[in-house]
Amino acid sequence: MLASIKKDTKFYREQADEKKQAAEKVQNIIADLIEREKERKDREAAAARSRERVPTAPKTSPTPETMTGTFASNRGKLPWPAASMKKPVIASRFGKQIHPVLKTERENTGIDVNVERGSNVLAVADGEVSILTFIPGFGNTLILNHFDGYRSIYAHLADITVVESQKVKAGEKIAQSGDSVEGPILHFEIWQGKEKQNPELWLAKQR
Repeated sequence: MLASIKKDTKFYREQADEKKQAAEKVQNIIADLIEREKERKDREAAAARSRERVPTAPKTSPTPETMTGTFASNRGKLPWPAASMKKPVIASRFGKQIHPVLKTERENTGIDVNVERGSNVLAVADGEVSILTFIPGFGNTLILNHFDGYRSIYAHLADITVVESQKVKAGEKIAQSGDSVEGPILHFEIWQGKEKQNPELWLAKQR
């Protein structure tokens, strides 16, 4: 009996450590994406300065990078990121959480939502696929860039139906939900720059 308890405790501790490492990995990815975007904009600005003496026709329509406020204006109105969520059930909320078995404190950088296995995962807003990667603790992970400093993250995915650099529309299917050690859940995050946001403040209120 005691050996079984020790084995379970070790398993839950390993899972908690893996989740922490996954959160740190996501934070590093976000920082890298921000730095790469800054470098790209610096290169574009330098190229534009070198062409200042050459007359060019004015732009007639904005690019996604110049359209600001689109994501921010939808605070509290974004659709939930899975098609089966008629009444979403949050398994783990944003922020500091107490592990039910270990009784230790950990920080959830997003929310974990109960979903049916194989549910369609949907983009919560227009954007571009920045990263498709596998992160231990988060499984298959997808990051969308929403062009105005905001990014959304979707983890524990199964079949991914988009590719990097692909433009997507709000409500478009980007993957199917997969599994985790806690069962079929979707991990979802929102970032503004390098700051984690509480997704519940951005998603449409449950009825």
